Amino acid sequence: MRNVLITALLLGVIGLAVGYFLFAGRAGNYIPVWRLLGISHNELQSLTNELLTRFGGLAVVRRNILISGLVGVVIGFLGGIAGHSRGRGRR
Repeated sequence: MRNVLITALLLGVIGLAVGYFLFAGRAGNYIPVWRLLGISHNELQSLTNELLTRFGGLAVVRRNILISGLVGVVIGFLGGIAGHSRGRGRR
């Protein structure tokens, strides 16, 4: 069962990375990860994050990246279970 969870976690992280590269690109640049996480260093960045979230579709980008990560977790979990059950049949 441990291998199943490790596989699911690994493919979840890969899914997040793939989702970032697919959905975070804007006008030839990528949205910084700190902006996607909502981390700001001062009030101007906080205001910019808030405006992008409301009007720039930042929430949609976040959602799409999280969905990609979730798909990776599900595929990893199902693949891990299938591999685990296939391994039991050999004994």
